[in-house]
Amino acid sequence: MFNIYYAKKGTEFYFLNKLEDDIWVNVLEIDKDVEINGNSEANVILLYKTYSLIWGSELIASNIGVFVFTSLMNNNMFAVKADNITKKQFDDKNIQNKKRTSPE
Repeated sequence: MFNIYYAKKGTEFYFLNKLEDDIWVNVLEIDKDVEINGNSEANVILLYKTYSLIWGSELIASNIGVFVFTSLMNNNMFAVKADNITKKQFDDKNIQNKKRTSPE
């Protein structure tokens, strides 16, 4: 089984930034629906789900949850509140069909 997460237009992505002893967050609001961890060069994976986290001085919290992802390509971490995420579950057969129909 494999889950692909989708973010709705207007969702805020919280990007974690680190520089020696300094930690801060950049917030990016997306202007269209996006597939967070689908077929992309960034190779994004879900690390964990929590209900709140503190990055630097930024509290990111949601009663539904906060998903934390990372890119295997560049190790960038980002969080997305679960309020704006939908999930689609694939099995091996679904994934093969999705790969055949995905634009290259």
